Amino acid sequence: MHETLEDHLAAWATNDLRRDAALTLTALAGAARDLGRLLARLPFTPDLVAATADKGGEVQKRIDQEAQRIVRAALAQAPVAAMLSEEEDEPIALRTGAPLLVAVDPLDGSSNAGVNAPVGMVFSLLPAKPAPSLAEAFLQRGDAQLAAGLVLFGPALELALTWGEGTHRFALDPETSTFRHAAGPLAIPEGRREYAINAANYRHWPAPVRAYVDDCVAGPRGRAITTTTCAGTAR
Repeated sequence: MHETLEDHLAAWATNDLRRDAALTLTALAGAARDLGRLLARLPFTPDLVAATADKGGEVQKRIDQEAQRIVRAALAQAPVAAMLSEEEDEPIALRTGAPLLVAVDPLDGSSNAGVNAPVGMVFSLLPAKPAPSLAEAFLQRGDAQLAAGLVLFGPALELALTWGEGTHRFALDPETSTFRHAAGPLAIPEGRREYAINAANYRHWPAPVRAYVDDCVAGPRGRAITTTTCAGTAR
């Protein structure tokens, strides 16, 4: 069994594009490790959670900017042509001619950081394809993704990652500073009775999405569904 993240990626990287993706995922894992160290120091650096700007109706904190800096620096060393970040209005060009694009939210839920609640990082890897503009290069079908993942900064620093062969869970071993395989492939058990969604965006959803959520609320086929509603900011 492949124990470390590097072992898993080495076994998966059977062609050039996958090898480039593996290098990029390793860079993102390194950024997550660095950001985790920074978050661990928040009790001693409270100014990191102070508001510094209002971007697009959202308050941006210094910790958001630091997370952006850490991720950008990591991706600049990887085979990535451009990154599209939640913290920027436009994509950022990195390496001309590189084969990959990365869409990322460097620190999702940064408002939680000041109270020591979990925060995360979300990312997606796409092949770089010719397009009229850098922004349009990111407008690809979901099945074009090479890999995607979520980092959770909580009691443990964990990475949930998929490269098209199920979803695997890795956790940072603080003694070795390496991500080790914790579980996988993961799957949602059949018959679950709970869902979570950002209801603030209800009015923007397509009719089929509204119908599905309305059915969950009503209790389809007589089965009660527990609603875990996320009342986030509508976009």
